[in-house]
Amino acid sequence: MQGKNMDAVKQEEIIASFVKVISCEACDEYTSRKLLRDNKENIPQPGYVGEYYDSNRLLLVGQNPGIAPEHRREKDKVYTQSLRELARKPSMESYKSFYNTVIDFVPEWPVNRNYFPLEECDLSLEDIAYCNVVRCRTVNNSAPSKGLISNCTKKHFLNFVNAIEPNVVIFIGKWAHDNTAHLLPKGVKYSFMNRMRSLSGLERQKNRREVIALVKAGVPKNS
Repeated sequence: MQGKNMDAVKQEEIIASFVKVISCEACDEYTSRKLLRDNKENIPQPGYVGEYYDSNRLLLVGQNPGIAPEHRREKDKVYTQSLRELARKPSMESYKSFYNTVIDFVPEWPVNRNYFPLEECDLSLEDIAYCNVVRCRTVNNSAPSKGLISNCTKKHFLNFVNAIEPNVVIFIGKWAHDNTAHLLPKGVKYSFMNRMRSLSGLERQKNRREVIALVKAGVPKNS
């Protein structure tokens, strides 16, 4: 079931915030030796906002972009090329091209395949928004440093949250929750998918049910 589309003013605001992320040069090797940045595929990634996000206002928040494995390298190149094109020419046309690319690419991200019960929440990728606490990749997919977290949350995370005004935020993992939940505006409901390896199967199922219940209670379904 499709909901209402994002209005043009909101889309322009999102485009501006995305360009700011893609073009960001706030961090370098002096900020963190773990930072993975180059002029090819390892560029800052803004996330995405689904076309029907306004009907649900559910935001998923991960840690930071992972390094694309070998079998996803070609799609990763197409995806990051669309990011560079959006930064080079910030227009609605470039944004739509980026959106079509990311919607094709996101189903291959682990966050969609493994970590969040999208179908059980009666939602599709186009119904939600996604971003990471830190927008850059890190060497060997290591946990981002405090410097990267501080810069990214101050320059990008808060602006993104204020722009899209989520009703519910689900953090993908305790790390994302612990480093960002305290920054959310008052009144925003939130929880996290617990990915700790030490959890039993029963504990994982309990966490999953709790997240699904929160999402279903907190996001309206408008046709």
